[in-house]
Amino acid sequence: MVYSWTFEDFKAAISEDVGSSSISDINLKLVYDELLERAKEKEEKEAKKRQRLADDFTRLLHTYKEITASSNWEESKSLFEESQEYRSIVEESFRREIFEEYITHLQEKAKEKERKREEEKAKKEKDREEKDKRKEKEKEKERKEKEREREREKGKDRTKKDETDSENLDISDSFGHKEEKKKEKEKDRKHRKRHAADDGSSDKDDREESKKSRRHGSDRKKSRKHAHSPDSDSESRHKKHKRDHRDGSRRNSGYEELEDGELGEDGEIQ
Repeated sequence: MVYSWTFEDFKAAISEDVGSSSISDINLKLVYDELLERAKEKEEKEAKKRQRLADDFTRLLHTYKEITASSNWEESKSLFEESQEYRSIVEESFRREIFEEYITHLQEKAKEKERKREEEKAKKEKDREEKDKRKEKEKEKERKEKEREREREKGKDRTKKDETDSENLDISDSFGHKEEKKKEKEKDRKHRKRHAADDGSSDKDDREESKKSRRHGSDRKKSRKHAHSPDSDSESRHKKHKRDHRDGSRRNSGYEELEDGELGEDGEIQ
């Protein structure tokens, strides 16, 4: 083709036909440029026409659902060989080229669809895993919260039990202490009574001995006085009777006080 020639190639071809002296290089260059421009325009028109025919045929192929990414030329040709789009393309190779390009497009589209499907599947799987993780974390958090709540309740129960036990122990100790003090007081009171009774018996014995001694002394005195005067014997008996009466009253009063546990030997409160 002319547009693929260089000016030198064109000049050499012209020189062989018409001779080198008949046309100047300037004129040859003008002719070359004109022919080159026309050739380019014609080529562009042919290319546009081919592209239009190819687009028409491709659109026709889109209408056939039977043609898929795995279809081939021989099996699919019977579907469209009677159509105007197919017949408008003169070259068989060009027809097949358009068909193969369409199948490649379907294959790429199927791959893209598969890729998106896998991505969507992966995304859903990831979302599901994240959701499961969140649920697991929420369950774990809830479990820990319940565990802490149980521990707090146990702590409250232990504190309440300790307080109750402490109160019961205080009450028991207080009651026991009071009972112990009461027993000790009762024991001490009985001891003081026994001591007072012992002291009273001793005092009684001492008083009896003193009384006997005084009685013997009085009798001796009475004997001596009796020998001197009859009235002195009567007077002595009268004084003895009054003294015995006072001693008896004093002893009875001492015994009553000791029995009540109020006064001891020295008159102090027991």
